[in-house]
Amino acid sequence: MYVYQLNTYVASGDDRVCWADLQLMNQSNEPVEAHIQLYKLDTATGPSKADVYYQHIIVLQPFATKDCCFNLLNTAITGDWIGVKITTTSEQPNSIFATFILKNKLATVKHHHRIPLHGRFPKYAYVANSGDDTVLIIDRDTHQIVGSPIQLPQHAVPLDITTSKYSTFVYTSNSGTDNGSTIYTRGNQLWPLTLKLGVEPIAIETDEPYGLRIFAINNNSPTSTVTVFDIVSGNTATIPVGDNAVAISFNETHNRLYVANQDEGTISVIDAASYSVIATIPLLPGTPNNSAPVDLVCSPDGRYVYVAAKGLPGEIQVMETETNTLLNPIMLEHSPESSTYIPRRLSMSYDSAILFAAMSNYNGIVSLNVKSPASPRLFPDIIVPSGPPEYISVTPDGWEVYIVSNWGFESTVLIWNRRTNTFQTLPLPTGFQPVRVAFSNIIV
Repeated sequence: MYVYQLNTYVASGDDRVCWADLQLMNQSNEPVEAHIQLYKLDTATGPSKADVYYQHIIVLQPFATKDCCFNLLNTAITGDWIGVKITTTSEQPNSIFATFILKNKLATVKHHHRIPLHGRFPKYAYVANSGDDTVLIIDRDTHQIVGSPIQLPQHAVPLDITTSKYSTFVYTSNSGTDNGSTIYTRGNQLWPLTLKLGVEPIAIETDEPYGLRIFAINNNSPTSTVTVFDIVSGNTATIPVGDNAVAISFNETHNRLYVANQDEGTISVIDAASYSVIATIPLLPGTPNNSAPVDLVCSPDGRYVYVAAKGLPGEIQVMETETNTLLNPIMLEHSPESSTYIPRRLSMSYDSAILFAAMSNYNGIVSLNVKSPASPRLFPDIIVPSGPPEYISVTPDGWEVYIVSNWGFESTVLIWNRRTNTFQTLPLPTGFQPVRVAFSNIIV
């Protein structure tokens, strides 16, 4: 049995909290009974049993089924302090994820709590191998390969892999089978949930923080689309985007998707609530393909989108998300040669401070201080001995960069330690044609 508890102050005056919402989700593979209490709290005497705002026993069904979620909305609050207690029957630690939201009398959100403080999970890196339909697992503490690779369906051709902050699942986009696979990270095994991702999904993304929807790019040039798969309901939606869409990133702050359309030279902005394109942003005016965006990433704080475009060498494009307008690009100024570098892959630290950029014509990875665009270069470049990397991804704690090197039959994963500015002693062999990396990450 596990108990989650939170006590929080309710502000006085005009901003006094009057309403509370509680959202629960079961991310385990078994039904979980949960006893919920919201109660008035006196800091001197403790909980007041006479003033229980809400009390109920519910059963949450396994993840990805209809009743795996519970929403309690607009519970009235009168005291100065409120306590929340959730007791579960689960034998799996941290299997229930809760979000507690406090609102004032105008229904404006004043506080947003995620409970509990999550315990320590095993930390893994998952490498998708498109050439042999497998997913390799690496222990991020020991930097050793864990067990045997997970075998995906035959001819899956996984071209991308992803997860979200509070998810215990990892998802692949299988371009060879028009769907995706689900991996349960607590047992590192395939989960019996097939993702309906449309025709030849080449890139995949989840919504944050729980990963209840999967977004996949279907690159059917010149009519590329984004397929949305709702994990709980099983419903799908299709959103037309630009020509030759190649990359996708989700913005939790604004509940939007950003899609890079390579042959059109534009970024599609999708409202993830209405599943409609609300803006199409050209990187440069003129004929198509004069900018050719190939990758993009939203900053975790939701403020910016960074774009790599092969037609715009020596710079990273920056879009401000509040108004979806382009700002001055960040120049890769470090040496005379950097003006000719063609950016290809991007990854970002979880504090939204450091952007990592890999090039298609340079075997060095550039780290950029995006908090100070006037002097963006931070550290000496990470020189990859095998040539320009296929993919880069920074770990959730920000201290390591995983680099996929996919040159011929010498495919490896290199791990760069940012504390020591050195590679791990030996690169790790992978399966055939590794393409992407995702991390199991429970971040508070």
